[in-house]
Amino acid sequence: MNERPPQRLGCLLVDEHPVVREGLRQILLSIEGLPVSGEASTRETATELARQLQPAIAIVGMGGPSGRETGRDIRSASPKTFIVSFPSDSGDGDADADAVVSRSAPRSTILGVITEALGVADVEPLRRRERVERSISPREREVLELLAEGLSNRQISDRLVVSLETIKTHVRNILGKLGSDSRAHAVATGLRQGLIR
Repeated sequence: MNERPPQRLGCLLVDEHPVVREGLRQILLSIEGLPVSGEASTRETATELARQLQPAIAIVGMGGPSGRETGRDIRSASPKTFIVSFPSDSGDGDADADAVVSRSAPRSTILGVITEALGVADVEPLRRRERVERSISPREREVLELLAEGLSNRQISDRLVVSLETIKTHVRNILGKLGSDSRAHAVATGLRQGLIR
């Protein structure tokens, strides 16, 4: 049986645009112990770096078919890497990625997803994902999606035309069901488990 390569703590940034990589690098500076171990602007370079570095996380900014192919190649080269799809708002995220984060998402959401990813040794068993998905009601999922947009409880209450207390109850239930201790952590978990996009 072939052993997986050793996992190194680091993040690989993949995007055609240097300014996007620079922005992500600045965000990652706030996470202690997570160096940016490599950067790539092409699929080929990203794949080679993934093979060499075996990063804990790869953030792939390419959208559409290019993003999916890049994600697939990175996973092939480094099977334990947690892949975060970070497409432009006009592009589709990689549905096969471990998490998809819109570029319009608040900084706290991006940090939450990455922090959550650092605590994941391997992808959770599918059965657990299915249990969580079944336990989240359609209304709770709707609230979770609005949390991912960075809305406050009051803003969610106004958007859904329900009382503030009802929203607070939904948020408490979501945190409990996802085993989260904060809104950002709940959003990160929801993104990673495919409960929201």
